[in-house]
Amino acid sequence: MTTMGRSAAKRKTGGGSGIRTHDRVAPIHAFQACAFDRSATPPGTFWRGADPSQADTRLQPKRRGLLVFRRRMQHDGGMFLGRLLGWLVLFAASAVAVRDALAWADLRALAPLSLGGLWSNFNASGFIAARHAIEAKVPWLWHWALGPVLAVWALPVLAILGLLLLRWFRRPRQRRFG
Repeated sequence: MTTMGRSAAKRKTGGGSGIRTHDRVAPIHAFQACAFDRSATPPGTFWRGADPSQADTRLQPKRRGLLVFRRRMQHDGGMFLGRLLGWLVLFAASAVAVRDALAWADLRALAPLSLGGLWSNFNASGFIAARHAIEAKVPWLWHWALGPVLAVWALPVLAILGLLLLRWFRRPRQRRFG
């Protein structure tokens, strides 16, 4: 193999030659025992600071759209806040479930709490003020969009939203090679 062929092969693989060393006379004990720089991966293959023409792009994840937002949030402390918000929403869903169970035990009929009812239970004056303000300015928005959304049962909406937040902001899994 020519010198040019060897350098092209090293660029393609990142310079690594596996676990074997190319010694002919006596084995080089230090190089066989462990990796040279405590990293078992060659620098050109996985390292993002390498020349992009030399990196093996099949092993690097593609960053597009919401995945970029998710990774930025994970590195900026957003993963903690997202998981905290997910647990709070799941706690609210369980509180709604307890409320619905107590209402069913008291009334002997299913009386699920809607999102609008949940909002008015927390802040009745804010709910009424928002409704009057929206109906005065844009009445179709309340009657055709917000009204039907706020009439939905709160338990499944909060449970699904909490589970989606926990799934979206989960801890990244460690990839193991070897």
